[in-house]
Amino acid sequence: MNEAAELITQYRAANDLPPVVVDPVLMQIATFHTRRMAHRLGELTHAFPREVSFQQRLVAGNYQTLKAVENLAGGLENLQKVLDLWKNSALHNLADRGLRKQKQP
Repeated sequence: MNEAAELITQYRAANDLPPVVVDPVLMQIATFHTRRMAHRLGELTHAFPREVSFQQRLVAGNYQTLKAVENLAGGLENLQKVLDLWKNSALHNLADRGLRKQKQP
């Protein structure tokens, strides 16, 4: 498990939620969009003009889900600062929303 997943899993455990499941399909979808943002000189956006939405990227990547969210962050010195910002944001903090990725059998 990567460092971000480990830290988020620790935070979720403290809030009685199951661990993060690193999904290779989601990682591929996210990596493609991240590379596009980096190519556009670090512009953070959920969708560039003439680009499909986050939900449409999931469908195009053959990822099936009823509910999903995308969080973007940049310009902070390190991962811990990003996570601190996320944890202290009522809008972005999913721990109290109970969204969870269930492991596939």
